[in-house]
Amino acid sequence: MNRLRTIAAVAALALAGTAGAQTTYTGTGNAGSATARADFLASLSGLSYTEDFDSRAIGSNSVVLPGVGVFGGGNGVRSGNPFPYGGTTTSLSNGYELYTDGGSGTASGSFAAPISAFGFYATDLENPFSVLVTLVGGTTSTFTIPGFNDAGRVFYGLNFGANVVSAVTLTAAAGDAVLLDDVTVAANAAASTVPEPSTWALMGSGLLGLAGVARRRRATR
Repeated sequence: MNRLRTIAAVAALALAGTAGAQTTYTGTGNAGSATARADFLASLSGLSYTEDFDSRAIGSNSVVLPGVGVFGGGNGVRSGNPFPYGGTTTSLSNGYELYTDGGSGTASGSFAAPISAFGFYATDLENPFSVLVTLVGGTTSTFTIPGFNDAGRVFYGLNFGANVVSAVTLTAAAGDAVLLDDVTVAANAAASTVPEPSTWALMGSGLLGLAGVARRRRATR
């Protein structure tokens, strides 16, 4: 009971101030985005999983995993070498596309156990991009990534410091085509809600309708 109260209190705190309750990591351009991602990864403690889409079949955009949830949305996995609308993915290989005019501009995923942080690269982000976060208990908060009007890469990450995030929905602006890559989620090892390793592996492989059909990423690139 005390544990549940603690989780609820942390969730309330995370929403009480959408500016300040979490740490945001963002950077633009190849160098700036890489630095932001490095800072984000350094802030994580506990378990983390990164999906790079490189071995996924082109067009994969949904998956159902027993005990984990249903993930779907967006246009699915496509080649990012190059991305037809501008730029490339970090690996010059696959990414996950959101395109409002040419399919679906929204992808979402819910998690079997709450997570504490998530981050991703976005290529060709020309217009404001919406990140809707659902916390434990159902409260939501929306974060907006400004558009940058070029074909370069942006990294965006949020770390709440505690396992309070139960779902994430990403939405591209009308008319925009965005390619996601290197999507990372993490759970704080200090919290009692961290899933068992076997559960985490399943979460990773189904992650983000963002991820469509996922795989374990190589430990190092």
